[in-house]
Amino acid sequence: MLAIASGGGHFIQLMGLSPAWDGHAVSIAAVDPTSRALVGGVPFFTFRDVSRADWWRIPAATLDIAAILLKVRPQVIITTGALPGLIAATLARPFGCKRLWVDSIANS
Repeated sequence: MLAIASGGGHFIQLMGLSPAWDGHAVSIAAVDPTSRALVGGVPFFTFRDVSRADWWRIPAATLDIAAILLKVRPQVIITTGALPGLIAATLARPFGCKRLWVDSIANS
C-alpha cells in the first residue's frame, strides 16, 4: 500500500488513518522531508509539491510520483489529497493499483 498526501492538514489527516493499515505493508509519501519523523519505521518517500496555484510544476511532480510507484509497486493507493494525491490516483490505473480517496469533512 502507498499512503500519499501533500503537506499540512492533508498529511495529518492521512496519518490519522494509519490504524487502518496496521499489519499491512505500507509506504508513505509526502512533500515535507521532516514528516519522516511522524511515520515510524515504514519506507518514506518525498516528492515535489504542486498545487493549482503553481500548475506548471505538474510534470515534475508527476515524474516524482511515478518513480515512487515504480519503487513501491503498491496494490492500493490511499490519499487524502490534494493535487499530488490526485496525480497518484490518476496514475493508479496504468500501474494496476486500486485507489482510495478519503476527503476531508472540511471540504463538504
